[in-house]
Amino acid sequence: LTPFEFKYIGRDEWLTKMFNGTPYGQVNLVLPDSELSQYKSAAFVGWNTMTKKIYDNLVNYVRTGGILFICGCHLDTRVNLAEKTQIFKDGKVKKLIGANISGTGEKIFGKFRTCRLKDISATQIEPHLFEYKNGKGTVYFFNFYDYPTDVRLINRIKDILKKIGNKVSDESAFKIEGKNSTYINYTLWENGKSHKVYLTNIDWESKASKRITVRYNNKRYFLRIKDGETVAIDMDMLS
Repeated sequence: LTPFEFKYIGRDEWLTKMFNGTPYGQVNLVLPDSELSQYKSAAFVGWNTMTKKIYDNLVNYVRTGGILFICGCHLDTRVNLAEKTQIFKDGKVKKLIGANISGTGEKIFGKFRTCRLKDISATQIEPHLFEYKNGKGTVYFFNFYDYPTDVRLINRIKDILKKIGNKVSDESAFKIEGKNSTYINYTLWENGKSHKVYLTNIDWESKASKRITVRYNNKRYFLRIKDGETVAIDMDMLS
């Protein structure tokens, strides 16, 4: 996300709500067959038509260190949702998820079919969630043949993505600490040798500033951010 000009803050308050990241850093929406190596993690959160180009790109992304979240339904090759589900490579997808898909399994909430898995080398770490370590990276496979639109399953996905976000954040050289840190969304911005972080206090209604600690490698910076306020810090100046 491109950082915005600060002259607009106050005049166009909606800008501060749009141009910020998350508690885990910035999020971009990209094509699944685009270059992914710059991202520490990637997640499929909508229906998608799997192709050989996408599949090979995801396998390479994970093997070289990426963290991927994907559901069984994302391996569907259909263009028209009215047609019958057709899993990519007839379900021979072990190279990506650590298992092959041989058909449909049990139904959850009476409607949502899981995948029937075979040749499993992935590890089940939660109900319907498998972890597959491949090369330097990891795939988190949510085992649903049908797109999991039930709110209970959507909340499960949110929890899984939150855990992935925490994992990536914990391994980052950049951290925001303090009891109010969850209210601070941030975006890291690099321009050549310059490194800046843009921080936004998204607690719009409390009318109270948030005191946080920003850490970058072994350097740190203490600051307060008012509700709805966005500030920029030159990380190269942290001491």
